[in-house]
Amino acid sequence: MDVAARRSFWFAAGRYVAGGWVFGGLVTSPSELPGVLETLADGMPPNAAGELGWAAARGDAAPLSAAVVLGVWTAALSALAALAWRRLGGAR
Repeated sequence: MDVAARRSFWFAAGRYVAGGWVFGGLVTSPSELPGVLETLADGMPPNAAGELGWAAARGDAAPLSAAVVLGVWTAALSALAALAWRRLGGAR
């Protein structure tokens, strides 16, 4: 992998992480975000993981919505990874 490809990868990864922190509800509570962003934050993995952690810390039952969000993201990203593996030739 050349230098430009590595830079673009880390730039994209950094944008994803920063977006997850801000819009996923890790920096602020999703209820403090404007309406549309609050709705988006509810469907982001960092917020779902946070909800599971907060429920465990309080001793509450795990919220089903958070588990569903994590499951959907896991399935979607796994499908994308499998597709990329196939398109790029997989294990040769």
